[in-house]
Amino acid sequence: MLHVGAAGLNEPQPLPAPTADGHPDHAQIPSAPPRRADLDLRSSGESDGRLTAARSSPMKRAMILAEGFRLQYRVLRCAVEYFDEVFVLGADGADQLKYSRFCKKYIRSDRSFSDMQPDNLELIDRLCRRYQIDMVLPSCGETTRFLSLYHHRLDVACYPVPSCETFDILNSKQNFARACTALDIPVPTTHVFETVEEVRREAEAGRLTFPLVLKPDNMWGSFGVRRVDALHQLPEHIDYAPIICQEYIKGEDVSAFYICRAGRILNSFVYSRTNSKLVCLHVEPLDEHARTIVAHFNYDGTIGFDARRDPDGRIAFIECNPRFWYRMDVAMVAGLNFVTLGCEMQHDGQFGDLGRVELRSPRRLFRSILTPWRLNAVERAYLGYLTRDPIINAWAGLRSALGANRIVSGQQL
Repeated sequence: MLHVGAAGLNEPQPLPAPTADGHPDHAQIPSAPPRRADLDLRSSGESDGRLTAARSSPMKRAMILAEGFRLQYRVLRCAVEYFDEVFVLGADGADQLKYSRFCKKYIRSDRSFSDMQPDNLELIDRLCRRYQIDMVLPSCGETTRFLSLYHHRLDVACYPVPSCETFDILNSKQNFARACTALDIPVPTTHVFETVEEVRREAEAGRLTFPLVLKPDNMWGSFGVRRVDALHQLPEHIDYAPIICQEYIKGEDVSAFYICRAGRILNSFVYSRTNSKLVCLHVEPLDEHARTIVAHFNYDGTIGFDARRDPDGRIAFIECNPRFWYRMDVAMVAGLNFVTLGCEMQHDGQFGDLGRVELRSPRRLFRSILTPWRLNAVERAYLGYLTRDPIINAWAGLRSALGANRIVSGQQL
C-alpha cells in the first residue's frame, strides 16, 4: 500500500524539480514510451458537412486525432465552429465519427496513438500536406499525450498541449494527489493499493474510514468508480490495478476547465451538474488553487479539475483532466469555444464573464420542446446544436436510453 496523503494532515511530498523551461524533470517521472508499430492508413468516404458562413480569409482546415467516439465527437463539433473543414484521423472506436455531417473526411488508422513511433510522423505529415491541413488537434488523453511527445516534430501547427512529463503527472490520480499535497492544495486522504484484498485488510484493521471511493488511476469519466459505504460492500474483485482509494467528501461535484498559456489562465468554465441540469458557477477558492497548479507546471492548453465542495464551502480537488472534456460542447453553446480559444491565444487575462448559464439535461429539454417559451437562450441554442447532426445524436440518445453510456453517480464525475 502507498499512502499519498491529504493536505493539512501529512507532510507535503516534494514534486519533481522543474527544468529550465518550467516543466518537471523527465527522468523523475514514470512514463511508458509508445511501442514500435507501423501505421496503416485507409481512407473512407467523406461527407458534405462544412461551415457555410462566408469568410474573407483563406479556408482553414483541421485534422483531429481521435481514439474513441463520445468525447471526440464534442471536439469535432467545436472545431467546425472555427475551421471551414475538419478531417479525422481515427484509431480504435472512432469509426462512428465518419457518419457526422461535420466530418469532411474520415481516415482510418489501424494503430493506437499510444503505439506510434517517431517514424510514423511522416505519414501524418503526408496526410496534412495532401489535404492542406492548417492545424492538428487532439481529442482525448491518448492523442493529447501523443502530441505532447511529438508535436514539435510535425511540419504542421498543433493545438497547444502540456509537456509529456506534465501530462503524465496530472493524468495520474495518485501523482496528482501527490502534486496537490506538495503545493498545499486540499485533496481527500488518498491511498493506493494493488488488490482489493489489501483494501479489505486495511479496512478491517480500522485504518480506512467509510464511506470511501475506489477508482482506477487513469481511466477517464467515471468508469470504474465505486462508492463504498461499509466494509461488507467491498467487492470481491476489481479488474484494474492499482486501486486508488480516497476519502469520500460530502457535498456537491464541481467541475472547472481552463484554457492556459505558459502557466497563465486565460479563461474558465466552471459548473456543477446533477441528473437534471448543469449550472455555471464562480468559485474563487477553486480558481486560486487552479492558478497555483497551472503556474507551477507552466501549463499550455486545456486543463480541467473535478472537485468537491462541502456544505461549508471548502474545496477538495479529486482529479485532473489535462485534455479536452465531455461537456465542452455546452461551453461552446454558452459562448466559450475552447478550440477557438486555444487556436487564437493572443490575449492576456480573462476574456469576460458568461453571465448566468443554466442548462437542463437533454432528456428534460426534449420533454419541453412543445413549450419553447420556457427554454432559456442557452437551452434553445443547445437544442439547435443537437438537431444539426440528427443521425449521430439520435443514435447516441438511443444508446443512452438503453444504458450503454451509463455514468456512475457520486464523487468524481
